[in-house]
Amino acid sequence: MPPGLAPSPPPTPGETPATVSRRTEIDRDEPRNLLVFAAYEIVFRVAWLFKTESVIVPAFLDALTGGTGWIRGWLPMLSRLGQGVPPLFYADRLRDAPQKSRILRLTSLLMGAPVAAVAWIALVADPVPAPWMPYLFLAVYVLFFSITGLNQLVQGTLHGKLIRADRRGRLMWISGTIGPALAILAAWLVLGPWLDRPGVGRFAPIFTLTAAGFLVCGMITFALSEPDDRPVDEPPVTVWSRLRTAWWVYRSDTQFRRAARVVMLLTCIVLIFPHFQWLAREQLDLDDRELMIWVVAQNVGVACFSPLSGFLADRFGNRLVIRLQCLFLFLAPLLALALAGPWASQGWGATWYWAVFLILGMSPVTMRTINNYTLELSSPELHPLYLSTMRVCFLAPFLLAPVAGGVLDLFHDRPYTGACWLFGTVSGLIAVAGLLTFRMSEPRHGTTGRR
Repeated sequence: MPPGLAPSPPPTPGETPATVSRRTEIDRDEPRNLLVFAAYEIVFRVAWLFKTESVIVPAFLDALTGGTGWIRGWLPMLSRLGQGVPPLFYADRLRDAPQKSRILRLTSLLMGAPVAAVAWIALVADPVPAPWMPYLFLAVYVLFFSITGLNQLVQGTLHGKLIRADRRGRLMWISGTIGPALAILAAWLVLGPWLDRPGVGRFAPIFTLTAAGFLVCGMITFALSEPDDRPVDEPPVTVWSRLRTAWWVYRSDTQFRRAARVVMLLTCIVLIFPHFQWLAREQLDLDDRELMIWVVAQNVGVACFSPLSGFLADRFGNRLVIRLQCLFLFLAPLLALALAGPWASQGWGATWYWAVFLILGMSPVTMRTINNYTLELSSPELHPLYLSTMRVCFLAPFLLAPVAGGVLDLFHDRPYTGACWLFGTVSGLIAVAGLLTFRMSEPRHGTTGRR
């Protein structure tokens, strides 16, 4: 038996020899698959750094538009729309796919195409962007996240299939430590010099490197060892049936419903992701070089929070981790307001604003923790359905994202006042999410939440 691999549990009554053999094969290859997933996520993390949603992408869009708040406000909604809706309708096809790693490979490779298109937009937008370019960018942006949503659905399903629940935190620990460390190194070596260049064209090599990273991710998936799944003999479902099924999951599963309510409030933090960098540049008069510092800080946050979250999740369960993540994300908007407002006159704002992005490094770790929690709420054959339904719950708050950007435009003469209203509201919603975690159950330990 490989070191560190616990023995498989004994067969349960009713298991066929084929089922036992399949489970034994999965357990045997688990150490290898864990390392392959870790390598995949490390490269993915480095590639994602060059299109960070809270820094690089909104800064690029501001360069195309001149800093229009309502257009910037579309970013969170379009990203969550792409990540939430396509997975819901693809869940059945994914469930019936014998080799899900092939779909992971395909989506990884396809993610590179829209990013390459954005690199082209950046190249031709120099020196003066055309009026149609922001809208083309938004169209490509939603296409990219539609593919990303499918990619994340497949990743989560494969984790549920190939990695046991008490090993997924270890995967988070490995990839969440090495990935950000390499991303930070890449940022120091190339991102800073590229951002120092004048014009919109400086973003072209940034997005080109991201596209190349996704291609490498696709190649890594060839190393996965995955036994075939037997397709479930069920008739195809209509769009309406799929929506009803998602609603059934939400209504019938009390544990899922309580978690979904927390998620819908907690993910409101992403509503203001594009505006953190705007607030600092507006109030503190910082240059584009600071973008690199913020990207580094956010990846340092991921590197710090991932191993801690993974360790706590494996030891105590994901519910406690989500509760602590609510606390950290609750503080981020308040710290941003303090540094851009009262503390700015003391010189603390420009010096310490990177700490906001350090805390925001908790956000991608939180999404991963929520996925792991969702996997423990259902049996393996229902993993695609539960994950895709949870992604729809992710989407709900983001329908208000353009309104959030519009709030800032309403206060264009008093930008800090608008930020106080918007950031303060989001922080309050996250506080409510933290309180609601006390009603969540911990499925791994069989504990229920308070009623």
